[in-house]
Amino acid sequence: MITLVGMGTNKDDVSLRALSAVRSATSVWLRTDRLSAAATLRGLGIPFSTMDDLYESAPDFDALQSAIVERLSSQQGAVYCVDGSGTDDPILPLLKAACEVSVIPGVSPAVGALAAAGISAPAFSTLSATALAIERVFYRAEGVLVITEIDDPYLAGEVKLRLLDAYGNVEGYWYREGKASPCLVEDLDRQGAYGADCAYVLPSEELRHRQRFTVTDLIRIIFRLRDPDGCDWDKVQTHQSIRACAVEEAYELVEAIDRDDIDMILEETGDVLLQAIFHASLAEDAGEFSTTDMVTAICQKMLTRHPHVFGDVVAHGQEEALAAWDAAKAKEKKQGTFADRMRQVAPQAALMRAHKVQKIASKAGFDWHDARLASQKIAEELEELWSATTPEERELEGGDLLFAVVNTLRLAGVGSEEALLKSCQKFERRFIAVEERVLSLGKQMTALSLDELEEIYQQIKAEEV
Repeated sequence: MITLVGMGTNKDDVSLRALSAVRSATSVWLRTDRLSAAATLRGLGIPFSTMDDLYESAPDFDALQSAIVERLSSQQGAVYCVDGSGTDDPILPLLKAACEVSVIPGVSPAVGALAAAGISAPAFSTLSATALAIERVFYRAEGVLVITEIDDPYLAGEVKLRLLDAYGNVEGYWYREGKASPCLVEDLDRQGAYGADCAYVLPSEELRHRQRFTVTDLIRIIFRLRDPDGCDWDKVQTHQSIRACAVEEAYELVEAIDRDDIDMILEETGDVLLQAIFHASLAEDAGEFSTTDMVTAICQKMLTRHPHVFGDVVAHGQEEALAAWDAAKAKEKKQGTFADRMRQVAPQAALMRAHKVQKIASKAGFDWHDARLASQKIAEELEELWSATTPEERELEGGDLLFAVVNTLRLAGVGSEEALLKSCQKFERRFIAVEERVLSLGKQMTALSLDELEEIYQQIKAEEV
């Protein structure tokens, strides 16, 4: 049996139960001599051992935790003292897996920091500085946030960077040795003295006063706009009324990507996200599904569609990864045949749809061997277009001609949608230049013959080279 004792953050925090356990223990252990619990035990005249030597030998944080658990689990009847309450110590779940453990809780450092800062927090989140520093992505917590165990300036610097991204340079409270004082986020690594008892408290803010926001904030803003006393436009929209907005915003994002304009991409990705959440809010109001349903569905899809990352499928390289995705999707969509896949291709731009259904046919083996063989079909379809005698026939044969062109470009490794878009942009640029040239000569476009306009067009084209 190992007893984990929460020692609080000050010597006066130790409970009678904790004191009794420490005094009757076969041995007393601390993670490091830098804990405030070390000073408390010295003041009480209780000998203890630390595991500072493991900090020197462990190659990483996970190895350190494993080494601590291994040492403690071999010390039957020992007490392991930690700062704070003890219930949130990262060693606890690992220790429980290794041996029998009892816990004597103490005063949480977060509660002490909140009390010193004079903040009333019915709900608050606590996170250790180390845990925050190793988070790949951190989003602001709801309500009050308390960062504990900021025990050196380098760790404080990491915490500062994460908080600046999530909150901005807002003012919180720096807590040390039982006292709290106002402190901007940018000053976290300039406090002079640090220790295991040091914490940082960030109060909650009203939505309209925040510098930084999360997706949850965006959801709340949209719901607020659709409240009975919200925006008269937003609250009357339907899925159908804003359908065109989704298409428009998607194309604007594509334009930003084509321009390689990062500022524009930032703006347009937000607009696309807005459309998704707007539709989810409409559905939630109608009782169809909730925003949580929407996020859950896409998360589940990403997990199940990547069995080579989140499952036991092995995939080496892009092709095998894509094959794993396709197999998982076919299973999810109950696509037993290639025809099933083709039936489920979503409506989209015609060239893109043609490209996609051709790829499905290709996977079934129904495809040309190369682009040159496929290109023979273009001449055949062009001849059939000229042979058509009615508008309906010409429309059908014209579609066949475009389909053949898309097939040829696909086999040549060219995306027809992207290629045509670039050609349109090129023609627009040259046409504008032609008109500017004509106007500079004091003439009008309609006054010149086609041959004259073509001559200027070729001049513009040559100048580009």
